[in-house]
Amino acid sequence: MQTAETRKKSTLVRIVTARLNRSLLLLPMLVSLTGLVCAILVIGGGQHLEQAARLVFPAPDIQTVRSVLSTIAGSALTVLSLVYSLTLVVFTLAAGNISPRLLTRFAEDALIQTTAGVLAATFFYSVIVLQRADSVPPALTTGVAVLWSIGSISVLIVFIHKVATRITIDEEIGRIGASLSGYIEEILEEAEEEGAEAEAPKIDGYRPDGEIRQLIAKRSGYIEAVDLGALVVAAAKHDLFVEVEATPGAFIVEGCALASYVGQPGTGQEEQNAYAALRRAFLVGRQRTPEADLDFSILLMVEIAQRALSPGVNDSFTAIAVIDHLSAAFARILRRRPPSPLYRDEDGQPRVWLETAVIGRLLDTAYHPLRREAAGNITVALRLVASLRRLAQVCRPEYCNDLAGHVRLIAEDIRAARCNAEDREAVLSDCRNVLETLGATDG
Repeated sequence: MQTAETRKKSTLVRIVTARLNRSLLLLPMLVSLTGLVCAILVIGGGQHLEQAARLVFPAPDIQTVRSVLSTIAGSALTVLSLVYSLTLVVFTLAAGNISPRLLTRFAEDALIQTTAGVLAATFFYSVIVLQRADSVPPALTTGVAVLWSIGSISVLIVFIHKVATRITIDEEIGRIGASLSGYIEEILEEAEEEGAEAEAPKIDGYRPDGEIRQLIAKRSGYIEAVDLGALVVAAAKHDLFVEVEATPGAFIVEGCALASYVGQPGTGQEEQNAYAALRRAFLVGRQRTPEADLDFSILLMVEIAQRALSPGVNDSFTAIAVIDHLSAAFARILRRRPPSPLYRDEDGQPRVWLETAVIGRLLDTAYHPLRREAAGNITVALRLVASLRRLAQVCRPEYCNDLAGHVRLIAEDIRAARCNAEDREAVLSDCRNVLETLGATDG
């Protein structure tokens, strides 16, 4: 069992941070402001550093200062336009060749945003100092401008290398797999070693007697996150037991239930305050986000594999790369104790029932569509079975039945597929080996 305080980081904080990271405005503007600050410092206090600057940089005449600053400002603006153009080209290629849902991942790339910010900072510095070229210290002014230009070119080189790798599908699959593993670490908590229950709790044993009421949604959209801490606090304050029905990733329609609860939050204004506090714990948006929704990243990987296995593409090795990285992410989940959906308040009273991750459902999300797309593709079917074998070697006993179910479905599909007997027997033999590892029988 868990308490809201045991969560290492607020889900809502992660969601808000991720939204800011995806903005192509915030970080570039913050970095570009350093150019403005640098220009103010050079204009205001540069005379004190002029002698030191002349030890490194020559002291040019006023015409040279203006020429250098004008050239750097014009070049920075031109290259800034090129950076955004290249970014849009990469976005377009990735959306067409890999998945359109990768656009949000590219938008949050810190290097792309930093490159734009550094170039803008170089432009701002040069333009602002150029206006005061008659009164600024020449050696320091041009020296700092040269340093800004060197930094801009250096960042640009790294940027070009980065965007070249972003359209490499195997590289991007690896990044998504690593991100999925990171989200698993953040969303799922290690089960308590001391005092943990031997079996997963059942809600009927904790839901108090009383009329079950519903918390109704006021708007439609995807549940991006549930603020568990706020939900527990609100439930404790009004003596409620809340069962969350709209979990992260679900699409909710206005008028449908976000959650059900047992208890009377009060009457009149007190009741309205309780409803408002409970609703504020649900972050509703226009699109799904991966920070609190494990299904999102899994489905993104599955989509890449499905596009690769489509008749127009027929790229089995991309699908194999997806399967391999998904198995690595699932291995992190299957090594863990099933996360308890029960959360208590500070006094130890059961307050919230929230199923953060149902392991069997997550496996179904990945393996059912991959198995269907791989029907008749012996190469991919063999890799699917191999991935299940890897998971069978590291999973906890309570997950063996889920894995065995997917192995049996693959075997059934292969028996029904039109393929030669040797290929069929190769897949079936691997399936039997996995079932033996799981301690199951071949049904």
